[in-house]
Amino acid sequence: MFPNCVLLLKLPDLEKLLRHVTEEKEIDKKKYYKYSKEKTIKWLEKKVHQTVSALKTNNINVSARVQANAFFFGDQVSSDREEDYIRYAHGLISDYIPKELSDDLAKYLKLPETSVSLPNPPSKKVKLSDEPVEAKEDYTKFNRKDLKTEK
Repeated sequence: MFPNCVLLLKLPDLEKLLRHVTEEKEIDKKKYYKYSKEKTIKWLEKKVHQTVSALKTNNINVSARVQANAFFFGDQVSSDREEDYIRYAHGLISDYIPKELSDDLAKYLKLPETSVSLPNPPSKKVKLSDEPVEAKEDYTKFNRKDLKTEK
C-alpha cells in the first residue's frame, strides 16, 4: 500500500520522534503506532511557542502594522501583542501542514477567526453587450508626422 514506508524505519531516533504524534502499543514484542491527532496538536502547539520565542528573541515585528512601521526611522517601541506573535507563528507552521490540521491547531490555540475582507471591485468596466464597440470620434487625423508644425 505504501511501499516507501520502510524508508521511515531508517530515520535516526525514529521512536523518539514518533512519540510526538502517535500512540504506541507493544504486543508480542512488536511495537505498533497509531496516529494521534491530539498528540500532534499538542506537539504543534509547542512548535508554535518555540517559534514565538525565536521571533521575539530576534526582534521580528509581526503586527499588522509592520508595513507602515517600515517607513519610519529611529527607535520604535514594539507594540506587538502576544496574539500577533502566535498568529504569525501559526501561519509559518501552517505552510507545512494540511489545512484541516492548521484549522484544528488555530482552534486549540484559541485564535480568533480573521475577518474576511470583501473582494476588490472589478477594475475593468463591465461589458453590457456582445456588440463590437465603435469609436465615437475619428482619431486617425492625429496620426500625421507633421503634427508639431500645425500648432
